[in-house]
Amino acid sequence: MVFVTANERSWAINIISEINILLRKNSLQIKMAGGESTISTKISSANRTNESKGEYNLESKKSIKMFPDMLLYADTTMTKLIQGWELKMPDTPITDTTFIKDATRKAIALGLNSFVIWNFNDCHFYIRDEQGEFNIAKTWSKQLSHISSREKVRVYEKDWKSVLHEVVIDINDFFATGKVSGNNLETIITDNVINVIIEEHKGISAEHLRLAAVKDAKIDSYLLLWWNENSIEYMHDEQDMYHAYSKMLILNWVNKIIFANLIKRYHNPAREVEKIVEGINVNQAIEIFEFITRKCDFYNIFSPIDLCNALAPATWSIIVELNEFLIANGINNLEQDILQSILENTVAISKREIRGQFTTPQILANLLASITMIDRTADAIDPCCGTGSISKALLNVKLKHLSVEEAYGTIWGSDKFSFPLQIANIGMTKANSMDLASKLFQMNVFYLKSMDEVYITNPKTGDKIKHILPMFRTIASNLPFVPFEILSNDDKVKIDEIRKSVKENTGIMLDGKSDLYAYIVFALWDLLEEGGRLGLIISNSWLGTKWGEKFRDAVKHYYNICDIMISTSGKWFNNAQVVTTLLVLEKKKIEVSDESSEVYFYRLKTSLSDIESDENKFNTAVNSVILAQNIDDKVIDFKSYELSKIDILESMNVSWNSLFYDADWVYDIRDILTDLKENFKNVRGERKGWNDMFYPEGGHGIEGCYLKRVLKTPRSINELLVECDRDAFCCSKTIEELEELGHTGALKWIRKFENGVNKKGVPLVISLKEKNRFWYEMTDDKKADLVTAVNAGERLFVGRFSEPQFIDQRVIGIIRNDDNVDVELCHALMNSIIGMYFIEALGFGRGQGALDINSTNFKKIKMLNPSLISIEHRNKIIDAFKPILNRNILPTGTELDMEDRIHFDKVVLKAYDIEELYPRIKESLLSMQRARLSVR
Repeated sequence: MVFVTANERSWAINIISEINILLRKNSLQIKMAGGESTISTKISSANRTNESKGEYNLESKKSIKMFPDMLLYADTTMTKLIQGWELKMPDTPITDTTFIKDATRKAIALGLNSFVIWNFNDCHFYIRDEQGEFNIAKTWSKQLSHISSREKVRVYEKDWKSVLHEVVIDINDFFATGKVSGNNLETIITDNVINVIIEEHKGISAEHLRLAAVKDAKIDSYLLLWWNENSIEYMHDEQDMYHAYSKMLILNWVNKIIFANLIKRYHNPAREVEKIVEGINVNQAIEIFEFITRKCDFYNIFSPIDLCNALAPATWSIIVELNEFLIANGINNLEQDILQSILENTVAISKREIRGQFTTPQILANLLASITMIDRTADAIDPCCGTGSISKALLNVKLKHLSVEEAYGTIWGSDKFSFPLQIANIGMTKANSMDLASKLFQMNVFYLKSMDEVYITNPKTGDKIKHILPMFRTIASNLPFVPFEILSNDDKVKIDEIRKSVKENTGIMLDGKSDLYAYIVFALWDLLEEGGRLGLIISNSWLGTKWGEKFRDAVKHYYNICDIMISTSGKWFNNAQVVTTLLVLEKKKIEVSDESSEVYFYRLKTSLSDIESDENKFNTAVNSVILAQNIDDKVIDFKSYELSKIDILESMNVSWNSLFYDADWVYDIRDILTDLKENFKNVRGERKGWNDMFYPEGGHGIEGCYLKRVLKTPRSINELLVECDRDAFCCSKTIEELEELGHTGALKWIRKFENGVNKKGVPLVISLKEKNRFWYEMTDDKKADLVTAVNAGERLFVGRFSEPQFIDQRVIGIIRNDDNVDVELCHALMNSIIGMYFIEALGFGRGQGALDINSTNFKKIKMLNPSLISIEHRNKIIDAFKPILNRNILPTGTELDMEDRIHFDKVVLKAYDIEELYPRIKESLLSMQRARLSVR
């Protein structure tokens, strides 16, 4: 097959010119033909690996072309594309597979439902059917059959021009009747081209990057460091750091190219982007963007990122072609609203492609900005702005009340990484304010200090303007969701400084295993004006963890805790397992908290999509928080508690997660409660770490004396009277003793594993070794009277063994302190509606709706005091409990509606003279669990 050479290019231009002459003479819906500037003058045959099969080598020095040789337009401004044509000479058969596939691929990339292939000897017109297949709709074979060679193209020029007119008029009829549908430039850029480039080239550039890292250890080290800090944002769809970084590189370049073409009408220096054409290499393009940046800023968009010149040649070629396409088409002629749409859609695509699991939904950002920023005139910042959803939300709130200049002048944003800032800067740019600078800059949040100098280029003059970082009235951010296990070394240094400072100021040492956001909250205190507000999106782990308790106590010294919001209608981050909260704090002097101050706990009872589509509901949610009024409890409601009461409830081991619901009744019954530890102590289940060995399947041949019954999983518990669910291998004898006894079954079992290794490659004889135990030894001394689930789902219960039994770590066990404890009565009380409430109230919801509790915090749980029960009431409680003992444990909602359950709970409550509290207790428990389960 022969490609378009310089000579062939002249014939292609001839075709375009002839069509335009026809269009000027006739009044057709097709208005123009174009494509002269994007027809390659030289395409190497190295692009082809197998001519007969029509395969391309995407790793060659030249990329296959992305755009058609010629385009038909529905307007003279070249913004509404109708159809692409592929043009070849007669020595390329019209039936050539590659010819057809190439045209098909380009039509799909542009979102067009038809194409034409032309070789002067024949012309085929294809239309896409409902199944997505392209089929021939019409041919012009007979009229052109005599033009069989290149020489005859010139000889019979009059003939093919005549057919060309016929083709265009016929296609115009198809377009006029709607059988051929076009696409506008806006949609092509944002809905088609970017996605195609990424999908076709991220693998190519990933392999190129991988090879570069092999040749240069510095590249490999950089990528490993980058991946360590950023992998959490890519793991949803990219498991490989080379693919993830390549995708980022491609997006970075595509965003630069598109943005420069969008702004060049407003900033003449940006017209330098038109120099990036075939023959310009990536380093020359970097220099061009450096010039544009010097003259009109947008540094965060145009500045080079690390390894930005590490694209595969084929990928760079396609990016150049994209630029040539934008130059050739009518991007200069787009209206401001369309330019704005392209800006916003480009940001949306970038966010979607990176697929950060914690990328803030715009409607959530709008909600946070609206409830946090009370003074719209004062400076506001998102110090971890990422891709800019919250910065944009803060800006939009200001734009409703201030001039464009005032709004941009008081909005700031920073982030630790450069690439998200590119997306943020594009998102902050408005089509009607392209001459205003966005105050976005790169900085680790821990290093932000008031009075520091920040330089932003004035787009009007190109001059660098020094700005002094102010104290802020509003800080709003979705803080990084980074667990302590993967903190970077520089962050660890700042964290140590913060922990020491908080200890000096409050006497509280923050837990070193806290999530990253716990330390950032204290770092931001110095940036806020006194009385300023800090609005955050953070995980709900601080509501119910051990480290969260210290965090809350310290926060109360630095801030007034104003508002906390959760969702009771699904997760806010659909692709993340973390459950999130909104937290609004108000800065105060560092001092002991005012125990009379109130904290408001809000439940957003409608989904984000609901408030996004209904402005009234959105305003109801915002105004309810700002005014602390219950405007419409179908949208949002709240509970408020003074800190003094919260302290007492906390001492009763009711987590903050429970305070979104009615917990006043818990405060009122505190005198009839007691600590679980008054009668029981916790038992940690056995943990060995190699189930295949210690929990043998059938056919093992082990002697029965080395098999002990064990309760391994709470999933096997169906009734409140519990039995063990499988055998465990428990052998405390030496190998010599086993040999002397002739216990070959146990010996064979041990030797089966003695040469094994764990998942990290460590020999089992080392990894399983414990002090004073053989490596193969597990004992059955971890026994319990009562058990419950570590991560409860819909069922809340405490099971009881008829006598103490061996348990695995997957269940929480408790055992009586002495033989005087009435286990039967305590078992009933722990399974009452109040007992179920305290299980739910002890923890907090994780992803998939699991209740996060463990053996450590379960030992702090409260229970109804059995010593307050008379013999008469004890017998009534036991009798009422028997029907529940003899049936399956049901999901809480179903369980509480059972007649035997209602009777039992009322008997228990009556024994403590609190029967009137039954409806409130039930509502609190069910509401709390429904909210937890709603995130599944």
